[in-house]
Amino acid sequence: MIKKNTLHALLMISVVMLTGFEWNGRTEKTGKVKSLKNIILFIGDGMGVSQVYAGMTVSQVPFYLETFPYSGFSKTYSADSYITDSGAGGTAIACGTKTNNGMIGVRPDSSVVNSILELAHKNGYATGVVSTSAITHATPASFVAHNAGRGNYEDIARDFLNGTVDVFIGGGENHFRVRKDSADLTINLKQQGFDVVYTLEDMKKSESKKLAALLAKEHMPPVTAGRTGALAEMTRKAIETLSKNDKGFFPDG
Repeated sequence: MIKKNTLHALLMISVVMLTGFEWNGRTEKTGKVKSLKNIILFIGDGMGVSQVYAGMTVSQVPFYLETFPYSGFSKTYSADSYITDSGAGGTAIACGTKTNNGMIGVRPDSSVVNSILELAHKNGYATGVVSTSAITHATPASFVAHNAGRGNYEDIARDFLNGTVDVFIGGGENHFRVRKDSADLTINLKQQGFDVVYTLEDMKKSESKKLAALLAKEHMPPVTAGRTGALAEMTRKAIETLSKNDKGFFPDG
């Protein structure tokens, strides 16, 4: 079982929606212990206290964040700088360890540190990563890859072949298919049982338990350029696919 202290610390440092995952809590109405099954962890880029508060004060409808029963702070500064970057920040969230700016899934000495997603996978849970950036970008990759350089996208793409993630949806097709070593990693993914798709429509049609949806060559376009509704479809499909594991799942998005 995942160590409770590690799991608790990681849950408290991001916006988390609990639908389960070996978490026992008493309901307010009955006082009975309720065993939950799944975890969905949401990471919003640039969501510091000032930005969230600004959104709350100008929004015409209340944020769901305001209804959450618990909140907390995460000290996301990196090991070598008071100002963090996505690599060190992502590693802090995914692994509970501070590292240097520019590193993902490793300590400052470049030694590998396991992510919560990898721990979940070792314990038999389905795992997934969803991102509107390239899936090999620093924050999503921190849950899957281990590299001293966040910009080593082709090396990071290879880490998606290590068997610890069942579903990944986002951009970054070129890092798997248009590579300096001329390798086509989607061939390897298919050999591992992944359904590899490149459009939202094909993603929605997939019935596989293992899904690799590479929906853009690099990053996906912004909402202002036509991405409206795509993230909801991506999230819905990830939950649908991961739910095929009866034990439970842990997707990051």
